[in-house]
Formats: sequence, structure tokens, C-alpha cells
Amino acid sequence: MYQEYSAAIGIFLASTHTIFRTGLRNLLSREPDLRIVGEAGEAAETVKLIEETNPDVLLLDWPLRGLAKDGQLGGLRMLFDKTRTLLLSSGAEHVDPAEALREGAGGLVLKNSGSDMLIQGIRNLAQGQYWVGDAATADRRTAVNRAAGHIQPVQPKVFNLTARELEVVQEVVSGYSNREIADRLTISEDTVKHHLSNIFNKVGVYNRLELALFAIHHGLTRSLGRDGDSARNEE
Repeated sequence: MYQEYSAAIGIFLASTHTIFRTGLRNLLSREPDLRIVGEAGEAAETVKLIEETNPDVLLLDWPLRGLAKDGQLGGLRMLFDKTRTLLLSSGAEHVDPAEALREGAGGLVLKNSGSDMLIQGIRNLAQGQYWVGDAATADRRTAVNRAAGHIQPVQPKVFNLTARELEVVQEVVSGYSNREIADRLTISEDTVKHHLSNIFNKVGVYNRLELALFAIHHGLTRSLGRDGDSARNEE
């Protein structure tokens, strides 16, 4: 039985991993304005209990067992109604932030983010805002636009990315797989993997999700208007 706080933000924890749910529960229970109303380890139970507990915010550890066999974000739609959803990801699932927002998520937080980032995201979602990276915005269209790269850019030369690498970054932000990127840029899949390895090393990220968030926050995709033509001559 969870302790009741009449004015607190009701939170539901959904994660296939019991230890992860326990850690979240212990962390969030320390906050007087947050209240855990329930938790589940798979999709069907999550949907059922959300209908019963009516939480303000669902913390969804993606992917959740039984939600989507292929691990795609389309399976999120069934969980969205009155409850706002904050998606948690390690990045291994290649979640695209803009796609998550389009599918109905209220925001996305990486699991390696600080606890203060998670708590702030929860509070902003409970107030009806959207959470992208480390900032809140008032409406979904603005959030999606921000996630798609509509922010003030930083000069890409700071990160020593080539024009071709910037094109690969754009494709990753758009949610394309390595094979799809290879087809779209008319290069081999091995070359795509080589570019991604170089990009990860240059900007200091470890996976595609972190790269997408990095690119969004630093406006890297907006540089293509300047550099895209020369990229087509590079392998």
C-alpha cells in the first residue's frame, strides 16, 4: 500500500525490470509532492491499473513487455488518454524523440540523466507541459519542432563533423535505420556504420538516441543547408 498525498502528483511506474521499478520508487518517494499510485511489469497490467488508479504521470521504461512486439513506438498509443507519459530509455532501442512526441508522449528522459532532470520532467508534465531533453515547452507542436532541430544552432565545426557526417546525423534524427540511411544516401551500410562510429567519437555519445538528442540540442541538422551539397561528393 502506498502512502497517500492529496495534493501530490500521482505517478505510475511501468517497467519490465523489477529492480529498476524499485529504484524509481525509492527515489521518487523522497519527494513530498510525488506519490506512487501503482506499478506494473507488462503492458496489459499497466493499461488495466492505469484505468483504475488514474495517475497524473506514467513513467514508461521503454520497451515494455507486451506493448509492441517489434519495439516500435506505435504501440504507445494505447496508453495515452488523461495520463501524461514520460518515456524512459537507455538509448539501446533507438528511440527518436520527435517520433515519441508525435506518438503522444509528453516527454523523454535518458536513464543516465540526473535524478533532478527526471523529477523536473515529471513536474512539468503534471502541469500540462512537454519535456524535451532538459527543457520544458507549453505545447506539443513546439516540443516536436524543438525535437526536430528547430533551435538555435551551434557551429558544427566545433565538433569537427564532416558534411557527410552531418547528413548521417540528420537521418538518425529522422529515425532511419542504417540500411535506410545507406539507401537514402547511396552509400554502403558498412560506410554508414563507419560514419556513426566516427560521429560517436567526435561528439562523445554512445548510441543513436544520445546522438539524436545531442544533434537536436546543438542544432546540427540545421547546418545542412550550407554543407549538404558538398556531402554528396563524399563517401
